[in-house]
Amino acid sequence: MLKMILRDFKVVSPKIGEDDYLQVSVSPDRIVESLALLKVSEVADREKADLVIAADTLVQLDGRILGKPTDICQARQQLRMLSGKWHRVYTGVALLSKSEVWSSVSVSEVKFREIPLDVIDFYAEEYSHGKAGSYGIQDLGGAFVEVLRGDFFAVMGLPLGILWQYLYRKGWWSPETA
Repeated sequence: MLKMILRDFKVVSPKIGEDDYLQVSVSPDRIVESLALLKVSEVADREKADLVIAADTLVQLDGRILGKPTDICQARQQLRMLSGKWHRVYTGVALLSKSEVWSSVSVSEVKFREIPLDVIDFYAEEYSHGKAGSYGIQDLGGAFVEVLRGDFFAVMGLPLGILWQYLYRKGWWSPETA
């Protein structure tokens, strides 16, 4: 997604334990913002980078937080829970430069169609690994979405519009640098 707004960048995986934060009893928006901020800080320290961008996403259904599934069984369980229901997707994005730290949170509402059990089994085995709520809107999981209220890219894992707008306002993005 970053290729849509940035020409040169390097992808670096942060080394933090996300699951510990899902157990904390704070709001989902605070969790994703905190994780995004921890990620930018850890990567910036390790890589000595001038500008670091990080994001984190989680799904909330009926007050329950659904993070990345630990195995196929948990992925199946999450997808069964989401089938035919509304849920919220929270995505936090953070940016750290030599001069400042910035963060923002995007909240989207998504309604899933009813998903047949054989499709849930197939999807859990083939696609769910590493995805909050066990699905990705950018792959077959997008077919499960009946209604989306909010930012497609945030549901995908990065609130691209909010990030681009911030980079533009700061002068870090322009048509010349794109």
